[in-house]
Amino acid sequence: MEKEERKKGPLITTIIPTYRRPQLLKRAILSVLNQTYSNFQVCIYDNASGDETAEIVKELAKKDPRVKYYCHPENIGGGKNLNFGLSKVDTSYFSILSDDDILLPDFYEKALNGFQRYPEAGFIATQTLIAKEEKILNISYGDYEEKLYRPPEGLLKISNFGLTTWTGVLFKKEVRDKIGLLDEQVGGPSDFDFLLRITSVFPYVVLKSPGAIFFVHQLSKSSSWSEIEPLNGYIKTLEKIKNNRSILAPIRLVVYQNIKKRIAHVLWQGGLKDIKKRNFFQAKRLAKSLKNDFDENLKSVILYYSARFCEFSSIFYYSFLGLNQIRKFMNIKRRAKEKKLQNVYGTYLKYLDKYSG
Repeated sequence: MEKEERKKGPLITTIIPTYRRPQLLKRAILSVLNQTYSNFQVCIYDNASGDETAEIVKELAKKDPRVKYYCHPENIGGGKNLNFGLSKVDTSYFSILSDDDILLPDFYEKALNGFQRYPEAGFIATQTLIAKEEKILNISYGDYEEKLYRPPEGLLKISNFGLTTWTGVLFKKEVRDKIGLLDEQVGGPSDFDFLLRITSVFPYVVLKSPGAIFFVHQLSKSSSWSEIEPLNGYIKTLEKIKNNRSILAPIRLVVYQNIKKRIAHVLWQGGLKDIKKRNFFQAKRLAKSLKNDFDENLKSVILYYSARFCEFSSIFYYSFLGLNQIRKFMNIKRRAKEKKLQNVYGTYLKYLDKYSG
């Protein structure tokens, strides 16, 4: 069957946008080339890295013609680069892989089997392991059942945020054709906005099985940025839901409130991290947004004055760090969850080392 498909051309496109992470990129590409299902093309879109990225990709392309490479003459920004890649998809299916993450070997095989069982689905999501160093921190879609989620149930479910990601998701091309590209004005949260737009129209399936690893490290955007950066994008995402008349009013209100609540939690956690990193100005701005945009007055006051006191008092700052460590240590439920995840999924981390080598 797969040989017959290959005669017709690739069935799947893997989109990998990249910028100045050549060794991590190599690992990501190798994780795709080692898939148990082989009828795909890997399209790398280089945002004018100007380093050894081109040489590394071209060397891989010599060995495997499924690797395609395009380099922009100048940096056009992350959102535009990804949209450029999305606009070039001409296969029946596509997936989006960050240059610092990896696919597990049977991801495409699992996802295509999912489409065979649920042909009406717009996308099939496998679970993504969230890893840092040699530790499993979390897993996406943990509170989902393995079934077909139709609108509006699927939209309501994903609006609860939880942990959702497009790493480990295989999309049908018709999804892009119908809902369009990423909203570049949303910026950082454009992946979540993309999933919201899809699930308001298309059914989808979550397979309760790992298909990818999202790798948290010092150079990753998710670990280095302040939540102040995607703040305007979060607010724009909320406004888009509020004004989306294609969603029935009662459903739209619930989705809006769900997202508002979850974003407020993200901003609260981000503000605490900013204080820890001595980003006091950013933490105070997040505190004001919690009050003005999300009606979280108590959290706003706590965050704002914690940032102010820590900014002007080393004693208060180190007391804050100590209390934060005690809070983490006392979070028995979280520690138990991480231990269980490590026991169940820890063996998957071997692929990070395998493809790095």
